Amino acid sequence: MRRRKARGLVTVYRRRGQWILVRSDITSDGMWLSAHAESLGDGPPSAADLGERCRRALESTGRAPRRARGDRSAPTPPEVGVAGARTWRDFALEAEAAQAELAGDTITVASLARRHVHFVEELDGAEPLPADVDAVTLGEHLLRHVAE
Repeated sequence: MRRRKARGLVTVYRRRGQWILVRSDITSDGMWLSAHAESLGDGPPSAADLGERCRRALESTGRAPRRARGDRSAPTPPEVGVAGARTWRDFALEAEAAQAELAGDTITVASLARRHVHFVEELDGAEPLPADVDAVTLGEHLLRHVAE
């Protein structure tokens, strides 16, 4: 089964009790890059607030500039600064995450497993939801997947 081309990608992180929502933008060659991060505060957000913010972020996904050929520099992702971490490594080693991907008429919510300092989508537990799912249900799924 082929996956549909995604139109939006949002990641939700929990690190040291702080919750962070990250909207990613896509480059012309299909690479997703963290574009905007916002703190949702300490302690879990309400399902309604998380779901509504996630929906707005999915709908506002834009185009990221393509990096110049040979550019090997890695800009610091915005979630690192929002979390008050010094480096991506410091951030990632203490974070749990889930993502919501908008493709076609479906939002797929999945847990992200940490592999050292990288996050990998856990396809086994991914849950497809209709794109018009209500904010509370979307938020509840994200909260549950971050906790897994």
